[in-house]
Amino acid sequence: MRLIGLVANDPEKWKQDVRCPVRWKELSSVHQVFEVLRSQTVDVLALELKWFEDTAWMAAILEQSWTTPVGIVLLVEYEQRQWLPVARKDFSAELCLPEAFGCVRIDIEHHTVWHQGRELSLPWRAAELLAVLGQRPGIPVTLNAVNQVSAEIGWPTWTESTTKVAVHQIRRTLGESHVETIRRHGYLFAPCQL
Repeated sequence: MRLIGLVANDPEKWKQDVRCPVRWKELSSVHQVFEVLRSQTVDVLALELKWFEDTAWMAAILEQSWTTPVGIVLLVEYEQRQWLPVARKDFSAELCLPEAFGCVRIDIEHHTVWHQGRELSLPWRAAELLAVLGQRPGIPVTLNAVNQVSAEIGWPTWTESTTKVAVHQIRRTLGESHVETIRRHGYLFAPCQL
């Protein structure tokens, strides 16, 4: 079970995002952060940017982190909470964090979709298609490519008609602009413009 060192103004809020069983070590000083990096007593160090009054400390922590195997994740909240891995490794899957595609977040395990921070009612099959398209924002994805990714994950295959139904459901729920039909090239996911 992973041990996460957490530095945040409101730790409980951030803990809600992690869906896998983990152990927590709440840190309340810069000295504690440097100590866990030095001793490597945590697997991942999650740092809320707003917690740091002096950005020089953040720079020093990031510099120190390069000499350890401890993973660093920055916690940012702008319209929605985001866990942003720093360089070496993306821990999203290991911590069972929802996948984020711009303003859309999908929690595959719990069958939940959010758009601009609001939880949506989207049929789960449509959410699966959205998860596949969201992996390549701005790039058309063919039905063949959708089926290839779905097969790797273990999801049922798609037909032209099931894909059209799911695209219609996504457009109805998220808005027309999020999934474009590119004739003879498939479907393109377009995240929100900030």
